[in-house]
Amino acid sequence: PKPDVAAQIRKVLAAAEQDNKDPNQLAYDEHNPFVVCSRNFVPLYRGKPQCKCPFCGASFSVGLEGTVCDVCQVSEIGKDVIGLRISALQK
Repeated sequence: PKPDVAAQIRKVLAAAEQDNKDPNQLAYDEHNPFVVCSRNFVPLYRGKPQCKCPFCGASFSVGLEGTVCDVCQVSEIGKDVIGLRISALQK
């Protein structure tokens, strides 16, 4: 890179290495598999209750059923649907 860009990169790296702290504490267990709630961004651990969007499959915390999915904005969270059915008998 150009000398001025390289100098700026060195300054950023030096500042990052001096103040090597993580001010945002994340509340999750890294050893327990989980998915992230698509609205609240909290971990939903395997085996715990959760609801899904029937259209895109996004996972949500329990209690958000009946609201519109934040990911696809197409379907109602937790709705029980049969999916697309194609039949030659339909006219």
